[in-house]
Amino acid sequence: MSDNKQLIPANIKEPRLILCEGLADASFIRNLIKERNLPPFDIHCPAEPYTTTGGVNGFKEMLEAFSLFQGFRTLKGILILSDNDDNPANAFCSVSKQISSAEGYKAPSQPLAVVRTDSVPPLVVVMLPWRDQPGNIEQLCLISSYESYPNIKACLDEYVTCTGVNLWGLTKQLKMKMRCMLSSTCSSDPNTSLVYAWSRGENLIPLNHGCFDQIADFLRKFDDYIVQL
Repeated sequence: MSDNKQLIPANIKEPRLILCEGLADASFIRNLIKERNLPPFDIHCPAEPYTTTGGVNGFKEMLEAFSLFQGFRTLKGILILSDNDDNPANAFCSVSKQISSAEGYKAPSQPLAVVRTDSVPPLVVVMLPWRDQPGNIEQLCLISSYESYPNIKACLDEYVTCTGVNLWGLTKQLKMKMRCMLSSTCSSDPNTSLVYAWSRGENLIPLNHGCFDQIADFLRKFDDYIVQL
């Protein structure tokens, strides 16, 4: 059985569900919840055998799959977490279309809006780094990492310019910078990825940084949020 398949439960164990784009996002959220002592969520990303499409394009199949699991009907809420990348409007539209095409679901009209239907638990979409802000989870992680390693940031800024990476789109630049930061700060494994950034014991991306407060506060107040809106 692959690691991806192990992420798919036979039933939902926690009272809240997060679906995110990929393994790196899932690792980030799991470690943020642990570090900040936040309410428990089941956290998953599009993966076999319940989706034929990975990443951001796998939300439809995952939503339909989870609706069949034991514990789904008693969920307090569903949170879909995705990146804005270069174009926040287009990124949210892509997620919204997948939700509306999933059987039994209705898509929110905008990020942070809560949708309630008779057939599924309340659902909300959070786009990172936040609503209407271009970027991704790497952008937040870089802010934290830069503060811990300012000298490496200065070198990386120069490297990005001399290699022409500064001419790339924002999303690609952020991913490249994150990979370089991890390679240059993780002495135990320079080939480590964001998925394993919090399991190397080197505090590569401190999760107590203020840049993570917004998403952490949202998760902490999730139950009240989906009831009040």
